[in-house]
Parts: sequence; C-alpha cells; structure tokens
Amino acid sequence: MNKSVRSLPLKQVQEIFAVLRNLEAMAHELGHDAERGSRELSANSGDEFLRRNLVRIFAAFVEGYSFLLKQVVLRLHDPLQAQLSIEEMSKLNEIKLDATGQPVLDEQRVPRRRFLPLHDNFKFAAAMFGRLCGSKYAVTYGSIGYEAFTRTISVRDRLMHPKAIEDLHVTDKEALNLQAAWQWYQTEMVALGKDSIVALNERFAALLNANSAPPKT
Repeated sequence: MNKSVRSLPLKQVQEIFAVLRNLEAMAHELGHDAERGSRELSANSGDEFLRRNLVRIFAAFVEGYSFLLKQVVLRLHDPLQAQLSIEEMSKLNEIKLDATGQPVLDEQRVPRRRFLPLHDNFKFAAAMFGRLCGSKYAVTYGSIGYEAFTRTISVRDRLMHPKAIEDLHVTDKEALNLQAAWQWYQTEMVALGKDSIVALNERFAALLNANSAPPKT
C-alpha cells in the first residue's frame, strides 16, 4: 500500500531531492560542454574532430538527462500514488522483469540488463516524466526540429559504431542538423520541465489536502 505524502521517511525525501539536484547539475555541466563545443566549432566550422565531438556531447546530454528523468519517476511514483506497469518498471530500472515483476537473472544470478535505444529511451523518459507529474505539455514530435534530432541520433550511432572511414565524416548538412536538433531538444525539455513542475506541485498539494481532510462520518 502506498504511503501518505505526510508520512514519507526522511531518507526518501532526501533521495528525491538528491535526484533532482543531480538532474540540475548534469544539465548545467553538459550544457556547459555543449556551449564550449559550439563556440569552438563556430571558430573552426570545418574541423571534423570538433564536429564529431559536439555530436557525442549532444548524445551524452540526451542519454544522461533521459536516465535521470527515469530516476525521478522511480523516486516519485510511490509518494504520488501512481500505478506503473511491469513493462514500465522494467524500462525505468533498465532490467528485465518476469510476468510477476521479479528480475530475470542470468547464470551468475545477476539481473539481466535491459537498455532501450537512445531515441526510444528519450521518448519513453519524457513521456513517463510528464505523465507522472501530470503535465499536459505535448512534445512536438512532428516538427522539423524533431526530424533534425532523429537524424543527429543516427549520426551518433554511426560514429559510435563505424564500419568504414567514411562513417567518421560529419557532413555540412549533418552539422546544420545538429544545431537544429540542439535548439529543438532544449526548447522542448525546458517547456516540458516548466509545465511538469507546476503540475507536480499541484499533485502534491492535492494529495496533502486529501490526506489532511477529516474522515467522513
């Protein structure tokens, strides 16, 4: 049975705020990397190393931020009394679960890992975070910016798993797509975050009011 919001243990509250601080710190640090990478590339627009580097920074930002969004969901779903399916818990915890919700173990009795592709993981994390918070914001997946995002993720995949020397080349068009992808991603995540925080505060307030109301006679 889920606990009342008022009865949250101090340790659980500390864990929630630790995840939120980590989310903010990672966004700040990787954002700083991205700004520096962008400045360096602007000064040397044809530099292949700098192009590859900025693609990797972008992918690291998306991957790290998506992971932490999932951690927020894991920390908050119980106090918010949100029901999650076994499939959702499997994706959030990045481990395989059986039909009863128990971890699937390997030969060494270690839970089998489950990792979604970067693009799928981003969409899942954003959707789960927004849903948990009660956000009404809809990420604009049908936009030109999103198309640039998907193409940039494909470039990242090619750079991380090159099969030929040509795979390491980032074209002028791909460099422009990267800029559009950054702009779209940052705009969407800021909008989702702002709407989600407002909705999250409203959810907690509603739960607190419900828990503090006198019992009906």
